[in-house]
Amino acid sequence: MKHEIGDVVIVRDDLISDEGYGDEIFIGDGMGAFRGKEVTIAEVDNDDAYLINDDDMEWYWTDEMFEGGC
Repeated sequence: MKHEIGDVVIVRDDLISDEGYGDEIFIGDGMGAFRGKEVTIAEVDNDDAYLINDDDMEWYWTDEMFEGGC
């Protein structure tokens, strides 16, 4: 995991709906609104995903979904 709680990251703008990124799938209907946006890490979940403040911690995000990700 590259990020810690409180880090501000940018969601990649080239993410494809229903594609896997790391251990999570990018769900375009809910997560798509965040493409290209700065978001803040709220929680690190099980060392393989993040929750972000900006979506009220609804979706799981991975390093691969952020600019500069793995």
